[in-house]
Amino acid sequence: MNFLPPIRPRRAVADEGGFTLLETLLVILIFGLVLAMLSQGMNVGIRTMATQTRIEAGFTDLEPVTRSLRRMIGAMDPGTYTEPPVVRGTATSLVFVTDLPLSPDDPPQRADVLLMVADRRLILRWTVAPHAQLFGPPPAVQETVLLEGVDGVEFSYSANGGDWVKVWNLPALPRLVRLRFVFPGADGRRWPTILAASVRERPEE
Repeated sequence: MNFLPPIRPRRAVADEGGFTLLETLLVILIFGLVLAMLSQGMNVGIRTMATQTRIEAGFTDLEPVTRSLRRMIGAMDPGTYTEPPVVRGTATSLVFVTDLPLSPDDPPQRADVLLMVADRRLILRWTVAPHAQLFGPPPAVQETVLLEGVDGVEFSYSANGGDWVKVWNLPALPRLVRLRFVFPGADGRRWPTILAASVRERPEE
């Protein structure tokens, strides 16, 4: 009589419960791949959000600059029939006479201004027009930075709203001034071309 217990097949022992080493390694590999994909997606989302924030910040900076430029150019002094306006425009700079709001409590004052880009900054250089001061030394040249991080600005001018030129040195105001900002290649800011119209008329004699 045989009292030894029956010998079970090895496969039956393996099937009783738990995972094999190969199955465990496979689960760990899949879990690692899922974590890697989630991490990569999160990084992309963070970079996208940061880029969008920089772009929106750039737009916030540009909007008041656009309004200021349109206001200054719109208020260009047309001179008189005996004193032509002093407007000297090139492709990269613009000199003209306009009214500047120098103080929030005082009315705008007539000033000679220069718009240009230097050291990657859009700069407004201005002096109070000499005839506006009766006494004292000549007015000092003031400088205001309108916008940072600009590679350049491109000006063009039109007398009739149709034909554009890169240089303006005529005894009359241009009807329209067109400006386009040039930003560095890695900068996310993009801004439409700005059109500003001079709206003043020469005074009647």
